[in-house]
Order: sequence, then structure tokens, then C-alpha cells
Amino acid sequence: MASTCLSETIGENLPALLREASALEGVPSLVGVSTPAYQGTHLEGFHAAVTALVKAFAQKEERVSNRVGLFPGFVSPADMRYLREMVESFGLEVVVLPDYSETLDGGSWTQYENISPGGTTLDEIRGLGSAAATLELGNSLIHSPKTAGAYLKEKFAVHRMSLDWPLGLAETDTFVETLERISGRPLAKSHQLERGRLVDAYVDSHKVVNGKRAAVFGDSDLVAGIAGFLAEIGVQAVLCATGAKDTGLEYTVRALTSRMSGTFDPKVFEQKILEGADYATLGPELERLKPDFLIGPSKGYFLERSSNIPLLRVGFPIHDRFGAARILHTGYRGTQELLDRIVNLLLESQQEGSPVGYSYQ
Repeated sequence: MASTCLSETIGENLPALLREASALEGVPSLVGVSTPAYQGTHLEGFHAAVTALVKAFAQKEERVSNRVGLFPGFVSPADMRYLREMVESFGLEVVVLPDYSETLDGGSWTQYENISPGGTTLDEIRGLGSAAATLELGNSLIHSPKTAGAYLKEKFAVHRMSLDWPLGLAETDTFVETLERISGRPLAKSHQLERGRLVDAYVDSHKVVNGKRAAVFGDSDLVAGIAGFLAEIGVQAVLCATGAKDTGLEYTVRALTSRMSGTFDPKVFEQKILEGADYATLGPELERLKPDFLIGPSKGYFLERSSNIPLLRVGFPIHDRFGAARILHTGYRGTQELLDRIVNLLLESQQEGSPVGYSYQ
């Protein structure tokens, strides 16, 4: 149960009310989450809810050596399915929290269900206290002392491993190397083939993407991951912006892009990183920096329209295009899809802007 602006403003003792209600016969356990609408972002509220669930239900049991907890962050259902697939390919038992891979993107029903079937069970959450390790994904979690992984480490001595989003070749390699250490197994052949196809696509696409400039906006985890990926393919992320504050975005973006920044001419490459920004803030920056394309949620559509700069829709929300739940961002496969979409966006922009159009001859 999430609090509201009103209950937070008047100082309502929501935890005490929930304890009293939970003590009544027939009432299930109620978990409270402090989510005042005047503070933080939806991403911070998301992580607060995950941490509250772990604190309420995780229990100390005998350690299970091949069990890992995966806190993927605010990813798409497609990402969630793929991340589970990758972890399980190492022979590990994974508890994904939350798991809305089927509850938000499942099949059609023969009859109405009050609550979508699927998701993480209470028994699975209880079992997180006996996991060998937890994997937390996203730059907003790495240095935070208040995450679900931090609580499990302090309370049950579960090894906490915090990584940036596995987006792009280097960060996906880091994710894979972590899973190899935990499991003692090598990367499955199917994923090795995905990696090979991605490297080949990097080589093939360089003549289209190299030297291009992009503006990236949205949740800090996604912005940081995409900035690192863009640097790998030779695209300058000249603007990186998020609405959240104190996320460590600048530090993470600088770290992820510095490995490849030597390929950019420092005389022409300026990287503006903004926290606590809104869409109105971005307009003047786009006018000044003149990127070749935008990457972010569909709420940036009016920026695309006013600036005549094409927008690649990623992250949350995407409410003006079909299939948002099936957009894959993470891992070798997700990076491949993003690369294909970027290349095709740029090719389409070149064709549409050409005075002679396009000829197959």
C-alpha cells in the first residue's frame, strides 16, 4: 500500500495503521511504502516498493549455493524475460523481484482474473534471505545504502553485487563475467553466438553511426546505459538528462563513456549532463547542441516535432507506439535490437531529408 500526498503531508502514521489492520482476522499481510508525490521520481518509488517487500518477507534459511536474487530495476517485460533466460543459462536458480514479465505482457485469458497470474511468490521472496548472492542492476542502486540488496547483505549476509545495466557490449560482458564467477560455468553457446553477431553488426554499422551526436533523456539507469553503448559505436552523447536528483548520473556517464571518448575530438565534443531536468529544460539545449537524433520516452515527442530531430523511443513511458512491453534493451540481444533501430532511424532521416530521395540503382 503506497502512501499519497495527503497522508504524507498531514503526517499520518501509515505503518501503525497497517500493523493494526494486518492483525485483524482474515486480513493478509499489508506492506506500506512511503511514496509522497512531491518527492522523488517513479523510479525511486519503484525501488522503495521492492525494498519494502524484501524487508517484510525475507527470512533466514539454510544457504542455497546456486540461488541468486535478481533486482533488474525498471526494465521492460521483454528485458525481464531475457535477463532471467541469461541467468538460468548458467544453471542458477533465480528469484526476480519484481517479476511482471507475464503479468503485464501475458497471453489472453479464457475468463476474467481479478489479479494477473504470475509474478514473484511470497515463498520466493522469503527465500532471498538464503540466496548466495544478489544482483542489482542500475547506476541508481550502486552506491545506495537503502536498497533491497543492501538490506539482505546486512541482515542475512547475502553477497551483494551491484552492476550498471547490461546494455552495450562491455557492460553485458561484465554481467556475464559476474555470472560465470558465481556459477563456475562458461557462457552458453547460444549467447556466445549472439555476442558474435553483435560485434559483427558494430563493424558493419560504423559508416552510418560513427561521429553522430545524440541527446538521451529518461530514467537515470537507462540514460547511463545508453550513453555507454553509444560511445562504443562512435556516437557522441552530447546531452544526457534525467528528472531525478542525486542519482550519480554524471559520475556513471563519465565512467562509461571515458573508455571510448578518445575517439572523439575534444574540440567539438561537449557532453552536457543534467539531473532534476524537465522537458522544457531540454529545448534550448537541443537548439544549442544540435544532435542528430534523440533517445528517450515518447513524452519527448513534442521535442522531436519542434526541433525536427528524429526520436528513438525507449524506456518508460511509450504510449504513442505499439509493443512497448516487447522492446528489448539489455544484453547482447537487446543491444543488437537498439543498434538496428538507431541505424535504421538515421538511414530513414537521411532519405527523408534528401532532395533527390532514394534510388535502388
